[in-house]
Amino acid sequence: MMLIALVSVWCQGGAGSPILGAGAAPGFLKACASVEQRLQTSDFRSATALAVSLPKSSITISWNDSAVPESKRALFRDARDRALAAWRHAIPALQFSVAPSGEMSFDFAAGAPTDGAHITPAATYTRSWAGGGNVLHGTIMLSRGQPPEPVSEVDVYNEVAYAASSYLGLLPGRYVGTAAARSDYPSTREATLMQDEIAVAGENLVASDVLRKACADHTALQTSIPHLEISAIQETAQHAMQGMRVPIQFHVANKGNGPLELRLQPECGCISAAYQPELAAGAEMDVKVTVDTSQLAGRIEKHVIVYSNDPDATGMPVALKLDVTPRYRFLAPEGFNIAVDEAHSDVQLFLALPDDSTKVLSARLIGGKGHVSFEPWTGVLADSEMGEGPKPLHGYKFRVAFDPEMASGVFYVNVEAITNAPDMPPIIRTLSVQKGIVALPTQLYFGEINAAPRTASFLLNSRGKPFAIRRVECDSKHLAVTYKPASGGYKVTVDYDGSGGDITGRIVIHTDDARQSQVVVPVVAYVSKR
Repeated sequence: MMLIALVSVWCQGGAGSPILGAGAAPGFLKACASVEQRLQTSDFRSATALAVSLPKSSITISWNDSAVPESKRALFRDARDRALAAWRHAIPALQFSVAPSGEMSFDFAAGAPTDGAHITPAATYTRSWAGGGNVLHGTIMLSRGQPPEPVSEVDVYNEVAYAASSYLGLLPGRYVGTAAARSDYPSTREATLMQDEIAVAGENLVASDVLRKACADHTALQTSIPHLEISAIQETAQHAMQGMRVPIQFHVANKGNGPLELRLQPECGCISAAYQPELAAGAEMDVKVTVDTSQLAGRIEKHVIVYSNDPDATGMPVALKLDVTPRYRFLAPEGFNIAVDEAHSDVQLFLALPDDSTKVLSARLIGGKGHVSFEPWTGVLADSEMGEGPKPLHGYKFRVAFDPEMASGVFYVNVEAITNAPDMPPIIRTLSVQKGIVALPTQLYFGEINAAPRTASFLLNSRGKPFAIRRVECDSKHLAVTYKPASGGYKVTVDYDGSGGDITGRIVIHTDDARQSQVVVPVVAYVSKR
């Protein structure tokens, strides 16, 4: 429906330019504008030459893996194909094929030497919008991170997914873990294609097809380019008491001659925004933002990212500045990442309140086994989150008693306190609680694989007493398990031999901890027979 609607907008305008969506890369938006300008002057030859760089749905890929160790080549090709299949599943019109040359090309190279203090790029990309030759070229390094680790099939999957998003004209993402964002550090999971990424890619493909058709049909278009101006942005922090919903607004105007498409992305769930998603040429509006300060305190700077279809103004962060006076704060001298065991299952927290009139009426533990008790308290504590040294405070001391028989693992629990203040919401503090030696993730999931070598890994760590691995057993002859020290424990790497045999089973890790002498990690995989 979205793609059909975009085409109909252009058709209704007759000789009008396609309306581009918010969230496209500046290079794509400028390339479209360049094609439109030449179509407007009936320079169809130049317009056609520039339109070559615009994304299309049938994409050929050149893949040079001669620098990759032979044992890894099939693994990396499989990762490439799975990343492209994810895009094809999201946008069925996409078709990918591997050829000696193509719109997208990849090769591999040794990672650059590191000085030990700075991380070096794990991949480089060149995206041309000038027409002719390879539209996108990527070089994936064979090592990444600090200290360097060999590139894995998950890294290759994510790099190819990112390269496809770049080819399709998406603005690079801000949050690693999505297809349009990338990292120079080793990846632990395959990137997720987000709905907004799929929508922008689809809009870009349709707009590109519209412009290519206009070139082929020698149709002159009237260029229409929006121009975003943002004003009335905060210069100083707005003062607020914790718990208030603070209104902040800024002004947006379209000074161009084409429709301005807008999409606002708050950087956290404490921000909401009200705005019109489209502004006609010459129109203006106030964007009204509300910041919920229930869980904020101190000097805060949050952002709303403004995406638009203005080639010179997309992905612009607008700062929201607050100076929030805390009405309450939970303090934990030992931190909020907690280790417990059978002998030490109690945790102390301190709730500092502004005055004696605020009373805690009840408290409970949400999401874990145990109970909470509390009593009035006065003492001296530092608040590292607020950047404060030791100072006299008063409020309540909480004792969180976890069930000593709770299973080993990592649990996220909330301590909730209800007060007598009618305008104060429930006070909540999240704790990360770990008991014993834990595998992260708790199972090794290969997913669906074919008869090709694969590698996966997990961390085995403890927040409490240090431990050592004595030996490792695996009940699948097709898996080889190795391990090396890592922060808080060990990194365990599992290599599948690619034989096509069943690898569902378990890994048993024997430790020197008498309380937890074995850690069992299930292995889950589905070997494709295709």
